[in-house]
Amino acid sequence: MEQLNLLFDIPLSLVSPDEIYQNAEAFLGLLKEDRRFERKSPRTSTRSLGEYFSMWANTLPDGGLVAVGIEDSGAITGCKDLSQTELNEREQAGKVYCPDARYASSLVAVTNSRGEKDYVLLIRVHYRPDKVVYDSQGNAWIRIGDQKHQLSKEECRE
Repeated sequence: MEQLNLLFDIPLSLVSPDEIYQNAEAFLGLLKEDRRFERKSPRTSTRSLGEYFSMWANTLPDGGLVAVGIEDSGAITGCKDLSQTELNEREQAGKVYCPDARYASSLVAVTNSRGEKDYVLLIRVHYRPDKVVYDSQGNAWIRIGDQKHQLSKEECRE
């Protein structure tokens, strides 16, 4: 049976991306990748992050979240070992690699897998109902379950 979350007294799978973003410290350790949430290593390339900005911007009904500093396995590696330049590049990835995406980001305090104080870069990408959002390579993506799916020209709603 799915765990009820203590903040909203509803199953975790029913918590919205906005609620997760607003209460990230409580949720980050509990979430698995799903229709709202993607984990990325801090070493993920900024260009590949552009695909995730496109994906969430095109995914009904609410878009979703990218947590940079959490491995696919769920291990929290954090971002404190990134240089300031590397962190800045990840925070600017949406602007550079998917400029039509609408998003916000924050640094969320965590304890990493080594038991050290650290932080995760959490990016909240909002759904764009007014247009298909393409990454800088001219591709459009959506989320289906826990997978990123590239849209064909026929699947684009424009």
